Amino acid sequence: MIVSTHDDKYQLFTQHNHSILSGQFVPYWRDDLFIGHEWFKDVQIAIREHDKAWIPLDKEPIWNDEKEIPHSFMDYPTEPKLKAYTNGATEVEQLSPYAGYLNSLHFLSFL
Repeated sequence: MIVSTHDDKYQLFTQHNHSILSGQFVPYWRDDLFIGHEWFKDVQIAIREHDKAWIPLDKEPIWNDEKEIPHSFMDYPTEPKLKAYTNGATEVEQLSPYAGYLNSLHFLSFL
């Protein structure tokens, strides 16, 4: 969950919706700046699905008692997050092995 506050109200945006939106930008990339055109479709899948792992976690946001705000993807408890990341990468890997690999690297960047 992406969590922000505005005027003492919480704004929650699901991670998967964020990744779908990110994927919608890919067709507008400059072709001459993309190296490895044979991987373009796989990279597009990886971007569009990079937060697939968060679908089950974002269905029911959990409260961060310490910060008195819902947990975001940045401070979500590690154990359930790791399990979700593993499941998400596996699901993306079924769509494209390279996209699954890229998603795995993305998840590792947070640990």
